[in-house]
Amino acid sequence: MAHNRFFTIHRRLFLVWIGILALIPSLSRGADLPRQVQSVQIHFDDGTEQTLPAQLAVATTTAPTGDHSEVKVPQAVTTLMAPAAIHVRAPDLPEGISPLLTRYQWDFADQAGRFSNLEGFNAAHIYDTPGDYVIRLRFTYPDRSTRTLSTSIRIVPDTRPAIYLATDGNDENLGNDPDHPIRSLVRAQMLLRNNTKLLLRKGDRFEQNRTFRLNYANVMLGAYGQGDNPQLVWTGREDGAMVHLDKSSRQIVIQDLTFDADKDGATQYAIEAAGQAITIRRCEFRRVGNAINANGRPRGLLVQDNSAPLVAFGIKGYFLWMEGSDLTILSNTVANVWREHVLRGGFGVDHVLIAHNDFANLDRKAQGDKLDWAKGCIVAQDGSYVYIANNITREGGIGAGPLGGDDGFSHRSARTRYVVIENNQCINKEITISHGAEHVMIRNNLLQRRGWRCIEIQGFDARYDRGVSDLWIVNNTAMVSGANGSFMRLLGPAQSITLANNLLIAPDVRPSDANNCALSIDDDSLAGFASISHNVWGTKASADDGIVQLGKNLLSLRQWNALPQVKEDLHDLIETDPQGVPPAGSSAASHGRSVPGVWTDRLGNPRPESAPWSAGAIQVTQ
Repeated sequence: MAHNRFFTIHRRLFLVWIGILALIPSLSRGADLPRQVQSVQIHFDDGTEQTLPAQLAVATTTAPTGDHSEVKVPQAVTTLMAPAAIHVRAPDLPEGISPLLTRYQWDFADQAGRFSNLEGFNAAHIYDTPGDYVIRLRFTYPDRSTRTLSTSIRIVPDTRPAIYLATDGNDENLGNDPDHPIRSLVRAQMLLRNNTKLLLRKGDRFEQNRTFRLNYANVMLGAYGQGDNPQLVWTGREDGAMVHLDKSSRQIVIQDLTFDADKDGATQYAIEAAGQAITIRRCEFRRVGNAINANGRPRGLLVQDNSAPLVAFGIKGYFLWMEGSDLTILSNTVANVWREHVLRGGFGVDHVLIAHNDFANLDRKAQGDKLDWAKGCIVAQDGSYVYIANNITREGGIGAGPLGGDDGFSHRSARTRYVVIENNQCINKEITISHGAEHVMIRNNLLQRRGWRCIEIQGFDARYDRGVSDLWIVNNTAMVSGANGSFMRLLGPAQSITLANNLLIAPDVRPSDANNCALSIDDDSLAGFASISHNVWGTKASADDGIVQLGKNLLSLRQWNALPQVKEDLHDLIETDPQGVPPAGSSAASHGRSVPGVWTDRLGNPRPESAPWSAGAIQVTQ
């Protein structure tokens, strides 16, 4: 019987997994005599194997169902070969503690590497430098108490033999040194094995008309030499894939390559991702359909420092279609995708970190492409534990919640649960929370909008029998330019929304209707709100004018603060700097109050424990 096991260290403090598979002989059911498991074969994702003695495992006729064997692997330091990706996931919290109000800080102790410190429900890091490392996870709980967990890993030097590929090579060579490279990907496919690496010469262009398969363990596909990334140029059928991984692929690194096609409007996929512990980094994606398609549901996918520079006829579909578990998307740059979202998670994705990316999804109808309009940059549908932090999104927005409208009826049971959207800069597109989203935190974001709302919440939908619940919108700054727009609109009923410490700067918006006011709530009451407090609404309105739309009524600040769910909201139009930071001494600088989980501001500066907080995304020093 085969058992998938996580490698658990230090009293199950947190999971550090590399896809270990323990193979155990099946026990005969109903046998008269006990049967003992003598050993267990462990297959590590660095391509090595090890046979370990097993503990006594006995089955008798008194236990006729199931396999009661138990294999205990001796605790040891996890060892991998550089470059090696480690994927980590925080353990479940004690009952009654909300993940939305808890801070997760990962320290990979790699001073030479990028992103040695990250925050999120999960994270990943690739180690290039051999050595011993201690990974730490620090929790900050809602009551500000802390706990730190740790585990050790060892990274050993890369000893894999290389296969060298160059356009002036010879397929009669073995390709085992850079002076005698092979010439074709077909020959490379024949030579590639577990525990090897295929290196393409920089500056070369390799035409490709069939899929290259990486169904191996501990393999790198990369580059050698000097110059620009080597180019893989697709000349095959339109529905092909350039590089394919399947469920047997383990600890694969794809790096320093450019994926392109020989014509505009190409629809081939660059990379089809599956398997375990997959890394794609420092690659450039040009004329492709999807850059990365993860519908193979990988476990552990790190996508870091990649780029898609073309505005027209670059990526036609998605930069990344997300499925699977333990995905980390770091520091990627996308200039545009011309038919779909930049990132979309659909049909089940669990534990995702999306951080430090710069994504654009442009509306190019005016440039002649009638179908290139600004879809989303980051869209999390049908998933759980998604952390979206420190990104820049341009023209395309951020969304959380399952697919709706007429397209989602085949997935009415879909839900999106436990999503944090923090410290992002969203330029000219809203954050949208769709019905079916539950347990969502929106905090410390800078929302810059021309002529429309900054946050949209889709309330209860009777066709799907689902709504929005447990939503926190705290310490965000919204800057609306032009005569139209608002901070937020709630379309229909919702449950348990907390709205606190937000700052709106809308100097040219004179409140008049549901689309032009500080805040718009379509419901006739505030029954869907847990609390509304210490927000600062800045619009072009006098003291007695209406500023908030509730149902069909435009309420003044006095009427608004008289409602039982509202406490000490303020109307004050404040002059800020270009990043929305209010000056010291302004009302917004000290109007906020403490909210659990918002321990820092958008720049990482601490929020005070006792002194008043600032409204908005930046804590102002008094």
